[in-house]
Amino acid sequence: MIHYYIYMNMKDIDLIHISSGIICPSMKKEIKKICSLLYKEKIFIVSSFDNEGAISYPACLPEVIGVQFSLKCKKINDYIVLNNSNINILGFGGKQLLPWKDGNYKNVSGSSFASPYITIKILDLLNLNYQFEDIFKQLKKDAINIMEFEIESIEQNANIDYINDAAIFPLNKETIVLLENKDLLDFNIKYIFDVNNYYNERTVNNKRILGAFKLFNINQISKYNDFDTLIVGRLDKINQIFNYDYTKYLLDYCYVNRKNIYCFDDLKKYNDLVKRNILSGLNVFSSNELYKNFNVIDNNLGSLNVLSIPTVAICGTSPRQGKFTLQLGLRRELKKSGYKFSQFGTEPSSYLFGFDKMFPSGYGIDLNGNIYKQILTYNKLLSSIEKDSEIMILGTQSQTIPYSFNNLNFLSFEQESLLIASQPDLIYLVINSNDDINFIKRTILYLENYLNSYVGALILYPYQKNSDWVIFDKEEKSLSDIEIEIVKEKLYKRLGKPILINGKFESIYNHMIEYFCER
Repeated sequence: MIHYYIYMNMKDIDLIHISSGIICPSMKKEIKKICSLLYKEKIFIVSSFDNEGAISYPACLPEVIGVQFSLKCKKINDYIVLNNSNINILGFGGKQLLPWKDGNYKNVSGSSFASPYITIKILDLLNLNYQFEDIFKQLKKDAINIMEFEIESIEQNANIDYINDAAIFPLNKETIVLLENKDLLDFNIKYIFDVNNYYNERTVNNKRILGAFKLFNINQISKYNDFDTLIVGRLDKINQIFNYDYTKYLLDYCYVNRKNIYCFDDLKKYNDLVKRNILSGLNVFSSNELYKNFNVIDNNLGSLNVLSIPTVAICGTSPRQGKFTLQLGLRRELKKSGYKFSQFGTEPSSYLFGFDKMFPSGYGIDLNGNIYKQILTYNKLLSSIEKDSEIMILGTQSQTIPYSFNNLNFLSFEQESLLIASQPDLIYLVINSNDDINFIKRTILYLENYLNSYVGALILYPYQKNSDWVIFDKEEKSLSDIEIEIVKEKLYKRLGKPILINGKFESIYNHMIEYFCER
């Protein structure tokens, strides 16, 4: 192996200086192995960070002294030590007039010109017979400043192995997806409950969602008690319509009847009841429990991780287009084909389907509209799930860009934050048949120019919205095969992108694999 070759040929030296940084290496494991072996031999590795601001390798590894330039260091020998950061040292960030080729001099700056001063410092200490561990102590002692960061945690309390037999309440957009994709669940769905058949059963039957399931009234839940976990969708509307606190009712029911509960809603308001259930030995899953030990710190001074595996994002032009169902369809195809993949979700049901990480949009941590922290949070979560995967799938909520800029509530900060954090290689844009062509064009231009990504195809949602104001329109009818072909032809002529159909997951999957195979 190459790392053993490097190790065997370098183990008799004291220090390795690297004036380069790789932002998305495909051989992260091998790089780390080499650095770990050399570190065990007490060989110093000093490496410059990427000058464009990204987290780079090998500088970010714990076995390496990673150096980044900073304008806070005014003199060439000034440096700042960082604790609990991937960046170990900030060095001189000003311009230096240095010898260049052909006997000339040139003004230069950057991490590669800051890091040699740290290397010289270490070599001087070695010449003074400082021991390996003592050199690190002396580096801190001689620094002009030490920046201390809190210890970060991106741990999510996400274990749901306790779910074997589940009941669902209520039947709505968020829980219907469980029925439509039950083959992707690792547990059984035994019962579905609703409030006085609040959900339109005619619509349910027309869409064949229920299948063999029967819809029970929630007041009958004690009669059908042979399940271990109650999965509770968002209840804000039902609580308001019926003027009854079903959230409290179900937390109390689960406590008395020894049931676990998985809630899509934030349960901060019910903190005392949640604590009571947990202390009694029951499992309670909600966004605030999910992020109980979650603490994202900007300990890398804004530097972001660049994902090193092909990344695919599912975006849209409006709400209610089946974007999450499309992500599940691709999950099914990837599993069928045997690919190793990672998946990041923004829906509260993501963990039920086995996604690696999730950050429910509009739920979870209150970031107080802090876009900087949103990007940082998404980026650290995404970086943590790369593992040995060959591809990553993620999806955004609602529309990608605003229809107008006249109201702050119309702006799509969360979508933008996730796309900046992931920098996807390929985007599938889900569109409606009656979307304004110019709005689709604007969205494509934003994705391909501002984000420097590529919209590989437009995914047509095969239902007609009943009005052009698609933000609030919930009424829709299915398009006939003839109507679909007419829309496809019109869109292709105007936009020049392949038009695929949402629901035809195999063809979308094949398009995705072909795209990356050609790269």
